[in-house]
Amino acid sequence: GQHAIREGYNVAHYTFELSDIYVGKRYDSRISEVPFDKLLDNKEHVKDSLSSVQGKLVIKGFPAKTVTTLALKNHVNQLTIRNMKPDLLVVDYGDLLRSTRSYDQKRLEEEAAYEELRALAQELNLPIWTATQANREGMDVEVLTLKHVAECFGKAMIADFLLS
Repeated sequence: GQHAIREGYNVAHYTFELSDIYVGKRYDSRISEVPFDKLLDNKEHVKDSLSSVQGKLVIKGFPAKTVTTLALKNHVNQLTIRNMKPDLLVVDYGDLLRSTRSYDQKRLEEEAAYEELRALAQELNLPIWTATQANREGMDVEVLTLKHVAECFGKAMIADFLLS
């Protein structure tokens, strides 16, 4: 996300795990190259660094497993109306998104949520970046592969691009 806004793109970052304030401070730290715990001591430098950023960033936090892609779509539409059409959506992270359908198995719920996220990307004609959890076996390897995707292998099959 921070690279995209440095390049002049507009980013909507959705967090289901961390507070929007905390995520904003992480962006501030990355852009200014000031360590996270030193941000308050370097307010002017941080402010100067942020003034050179050409893209816009909107961070929106939601409680985990309470939001579907419909809420994300509605928020993107609101941003567009306010003249801040995103060029990229960052979803932190897809495993904490709730599907619009209800399943009794967690893996089916996660797969459905990822399918809906991909459909949203197609509908909005926007790239969406997200992350997923690794399983326990993945803790002991240097390079993660598809067999290390936690809970549901199907969500990896939905992705257009995977980075390990």
